Amino acid sequence: MTSQQNEHITLDNDFRMGLNFVLSHPALEYAGKVIRHDGGISPYHSDLVILKDKNIGVFVTTNSENGLGIIRQMSQKILQHAVEYKYGVCAPGKAEYIPEVVSLDKDVLTSYTGNFASLIGIISVEERRSRLVLKLDKYRFRLYPLGNDWFRGKYLLLGFIPINKDVYVKITNYKNNRYITLGQPVSGRLFAGPALGIDFKPVVVSEEWKKKYGTYKLEDGFKEKLKQGVGEFGSFKLHSKDNYLVFSGMVSGQEINAVLNPVNENEAIIMGMGRMAKETLFSKEKNGIEYFEFAGLKYYKVQD
Repeated sequence: MTSQQNEHITLDNDFRMGLNFVLSHPALEYAGKVIRHDGGISPYHSDLVILKDKNIGVFVTTNSENGLGIIRQMSQKILQHAVEYKYGVCAPGKAEYIPEVVSLDKDVLTSYTGNFASLIGIISVEERRSRLVLKLDKYRFRLYPLGNDWFRGKYLLLGFIPINKDVYVKITNYKNNRYITLGQPVSGRLFAGPALGIDFKPVVVSEEWKKKYGTYKLEDGFKEKLKQGVGEFGSFKLHSKDNYLVFSGMVSGQEINAVLNPVNENEAIIMGMGRMAKETLFSKEKNGIEYFEFAGLKYYKVQD
């Protein structure tokens, strides 16, 4: 269960997975092999992290809908202090490995532009005055090339004021598609997670799909299945944004704005990478009431 199963999955990059156990945790890998798993069903969440080589583990749980991020931070800090106390090994300092910015020809810069469909929305990379800017909803980052398809993004307050809030982005080609990945500097190198988004151009939203816009709520008979972890959306909204058909909802306190690719008037595929990506929403009608089937659940329209 703790042997890597995905070493040949190119788009997983530096992310390592066993059988139901995650084997990657950049902030703790200085202490040896990491075995972890988190999850839960609304409103409960838990995080289990084991440092196999140090014979230390921690389990943290919460009954807060929005608590998963907090307990992940707790488990990391607890283990860092435990390793320091028991073995005298301190976590690496805050000084990060930051590669030098390189120069790229205009044609090369342009090759990285495009729109990428992800489960958190459309990630746009645009060229402005021989510089690249990444846009996600209301956020803007100026991208500085680092070489090997990597970029350091500096946050632009109000869209034009740089402040100290960096992200690391990798844009790569694989089998005639382009993918965007988030990363972080760890122990003298850049760690790339699984691919986050795939290059996707807007499609014309038909009038039939526009008629389906609105809020859809889970059918009462399925609420017990939702509690049992069969599904995760109590409701979702179907709408358009920046000429894309978008499926929005909340999962574990996190907003999902998935881009849809309508294949006909009654089916649409969720675009992006990762969990839920490539699943299909089926549009149907019963007694004049519109509803969707998704992940084995039924959602009825309650509001335009």
